[in-house]
Amino acid sequence: MWPGWFRLTRWNGSSRTPIFRFVRIPRFGLKAPVVQVTSPTAGSTFSGGGVIPITWNASATQGLRSFDIQTSTDGGHTWHLVLTDLGAGVRSFNWQLPSSSSIPDVRVRVIARDKMFQNSSDGAKTAFAIIP
Repeated sequence: MWPGWFRLTRWNGSSRTPIFRFVRIPRFGLKAPVVQVTSPTAGSTFSGGGVIPITWNASATQGLRSFDIQTSTDGGHTWHLVLTDLGAGVRSFNWQLPSSSSIPDVRVRVIARDKMFQNSSDGAKTAFAIIP
């Protein structure tokens, strides 16, 4: 970590096990990146074996570093990696689907990471379907 940015906080809860975490110090005014998934949209349907175009907009005052794409097929309870470490200039990815009988609730989220390793994501609440 960078000096002065974070302080190490020790917490000793009821488990009596020390837990360490990094806490952002607000006075430095660092802001996490902003990302907005523009496709797929809520309620869209895609055919199994087809391609889902994933697109997004992003910005970061500290400069963008990379993107990850994850997907969930259970309403956002668990997430699986589709692609990691896409370059800072990338704003789209064509996801080739396997054949499918039907998945009624699919979600895609894009995680944006800035040059200070702060991150944020979007898309976790946008559900669409994959049809046979």
